[in-house]
Amino acid sequence: MNSEKMEGEERKEEEEEEEKMKKFYVLIENIRATRMLWQTAPPSKRQKRESLLWKPSFEWEDFSQAVMSSSNVGDGGKSKGKEKEEGTERGVDLSLGL
Repeated sequence: MNSEKMEGEERKEEEEEEEKMKKFYVLIENIRATRMLWQTAPPSKRQKRESLLWKPSFEWEDFSQAVMSSSNVGDGGKSKGKEKEEGTERGVDLSLGL
């Protein structure tokens, strides 16, 4: 009785192993088929990775506003007009306070 039970468990394990092996070989075949499709596909149909990247392009007009605002700077690097008010300068505070 005990040997029959062990034999049944071994058979069950073998069947499970065979099922796993079959699934594995099916996956391998799918991978091979997919690789062959990619190798034989014309390159024009594939989407190039480079085309997905954003490549910025700049025109001189993009910087014209910056050039015009910097032309207001007079002698000694001080801006024309009233820049300092109550001891503070116009600009961006770059201090990193924690």
